[in-house]
Amino acid sequence: VSRELLLRLDKALTEHVRPGSFPLAVRMVAEGEALPEKTRQPKRDFGHTVAVCQTFSIARKYGWSIAVGADDVGCPLALTAFGFKPEVKGFSCGSMCSGMFTENEPAGAVTESQVPKFSFKQYKYILTAPISRAAFEPHLYLIYGNSAQVMRLMTAYLWKDGGYLTSRFSGRLDCADICIETMQTGKPQVVLPCYGDRV
Repeated sequence: VSRELLLRLDKALTEHVRPGSFPLAVRMVAEGEALPEKTRQPKRDFGHTVAVCQTFSIARKYGWSIAVGADDVGCPLALTAFGFKPEVKGFSCGSMCSGMFTENEPAGAVTESQVPKFSFKQYKYILTAPISRAAFEPHLYLIYGNSAQVMRLMTAYLWKDGGYLTSRFSGRLDCADICIETMQTGKPQVVLPCYGDRV
């Protein structure tokens, strides 16, 4: 995608959707791939870790380019889903889900088994920046909106072929639904923000 196309997309979103924060470009960065200049990394530049969903909030509200990897992410669920750390028994058995999202561990294990995941070390970083400032080739775009804005985006997607947009999400680990589910299916998703994202 050329810089010109990114700017055209950003202009069209501003004109037709008018989102309340910067629409984002997102790229999964593989080992050996360089990060763009001026990319912030939370552990190095802020002195602390963040959740992936909070990374999106920072980028979309402040307009920064941010990359997070294993050292930057403080959410063990995201570390597992994005393949930054190997899956541990506490994740797969459902104990990390039980009591907050499911009644018990067996139900939690069902939820965890359905979380979209990248394989261990498939990628090194999640890189995000406002579309208008992205100095990289995005894998996907992320736009936050109210129900009217999301409806307009959904209608645009269905304009040529019609039909329905089907999304899959659990109200938990929205970062995995946003990035991993979208990349694995090649289809857009409508996703509810999770607790961390709303914070």
